[in-house]
Amino acid sequence: MANELWRPEGGEGTTYCVLKKAGQCVKIADGSLETENDANRALYAIPVAVGTGAKSDRRGSVPAGTPEGIYAVLHYVQAGVGPVAAADGYPDVIDVLDWTGTAVRVSAVQTGDSFARIGATGSGLTSLAQAASYTSTRAGYLDNLSAGAAATAANQTTILARLGAWTGTGVNTVLGAFKALLSKTATLPTDIGGTFTPTTDSTEALAEGLANVQTEGVGANACTLTCNDTTGAPVADADVWVTSSVGGTVVAGTKQTNSSGQVTFYLDAGSTYYRYAQKDNVNFTNPTAFVASAD
Repeated sequence: MANELWRPEGGEGTTYCVLKKAGQCVKIADGSLETENDANRALYAIPVAVGTGAKSDRRGSVPAGTPEGIYAVLHYVQAGVGPVAAADGYPDVIDVLDWTGTAVRVSAVQTGDSFARIGATGSGLTSLAQAASYTSTRAGYLDNLSAGAAATAANQTTILARLGAWTGTGVNTVLGAFKALLSKTATLPTDIGGTFTPTTDSTEALAEGLANVQTEGVGANACTLTCNDTTGAPVADADVWVTSSVGGTVVAGTKQTNSSGQVTFYLDAGSTYYRYAQKDNVNFTNPTAFVASAD
């Protein structure tokens, strides 16, 4: 029967069913739902009758008017011959009823490897609509994953070849080479070879060397100057520098005079230069022109 529910293996006594859903019971009078009350169980008890099956099944009918839904089916055994009571117990059998509102919903048995329908629209597995975010471009990305990995490996090989065959350990790296090029305290990568030495050949060492050259001067001859103040007295510990013209480029200095007020620069003997001097609380004639004379 379309509205039939049954209790297998009857015979253990007078039995009845109660349909429950979310803590409420189906009333046999009209199929409405009511909060469960054991004292009023007779209002929900669906009688079952002995069937004709080989196992003497006991069967009953879902009350007319029962709303669509999923119900738990509790099979009670009446304790005595009296009316349904709270003392009635039920065996460890609880079924599930899928009720359409008019009949028990029976799902077709699945066979084979394909489904007749999937989802609310009934789309077959082979005809599901493609998501809007899944584009052919993105599909191409997936198709090209393995090719992309191969291309990446090839690009890496090309990059490494263009950088050169660095050992890749210790300071024998691109970073190690940059450090040696820039810092006079860096360790020389053995991959570089040759006579390069960071201590003297790095940009830091060369910059310091250029500063020293300017301080001493770049002329051919050592020339000693005596730095006098405006009174003609030699001045010790005065800052002195030399230019090739008035207010022109500094060609030597700044250096400090010794205790005798003297300082030595490398200048070209016979050329005219201009001396500048400075010391706190001392007056000098700046600039003072002179002709360099070799020591």
